Amino acid sequence: TSLSWSAARRESKSIASARLAATLPRVNPLAKLSLYLAAVVLLAALLSPPLYAAVHSVLPGVPFHRFFNRTTLVVALTLLWPTLRWMNIRSITELGLSKNPRAARDLGAGLALALLPLLVLAAVYFGFGIYAVKKEIPWANVFKIAATVAFVPVVEEALFRGVLLGVSVRSLGRWAGAVLVSAGFAGGRFVRRQGGVGEVQVVGGVGAVLSNNMS
Repeated sequence: TSLSWSAARRESKSIASARLAATLPRVNPLAKLSLYLAAVVLLAALLSPPLYAAVHSVLPGVPFHRFFNRTTLVVALTLLWPTLRWMNIRSITELGLSKNPRAARDLGAGLALALLPLLVLAAVYFGFGIYAVKKEIPWANVFKIAATVAFVPVVEEALFRGVLLGVSVRSLGRWAGAVLVSAGFAGGRFVRRQGGVGEVQVVGGVGAVLSNNMS
């Protein structure tokens, strides 16, 4: 009896949800994705100032733009699940994601393609004396950056190449969706606080152990 009552309640809720969905206007998945991104930016912009003011006394060395970036990631993760439900996406396979049968080979190729230009640039920088290893390495900063590198790229990859790419490809097609998400991901790399003209920036963990000899 209790089981039948619970089943009846679930059925009535599903019927009510279906009726409510039928009365609402249909929204294109890409439009839903745009609303999701707008909500993420808006909430991050509203939450960052009071949260930053609250923790600034505890973490005085953290700049606001970095705090805003982390708040944006947290908000994006928080709103991700309800947004996927809103899009009627119940499984990652609906986003075109599946297990890669050549994961080890592709991982090795990706690391090689990423490390090769890095090693070339390192040889040039060290060869011409542009950068040198710091005499005293701030290991606390190195560990902090390592923790960030272990978390932020995973979240960004899941959002951009997982959810955003999957929804864009479903709505626009493979090539248009890939170009749109790739352009957005690349453009986001340039949305950073920049210094003065002519200043050389070292972004990421490299800046914790290298000193700029050109300044």
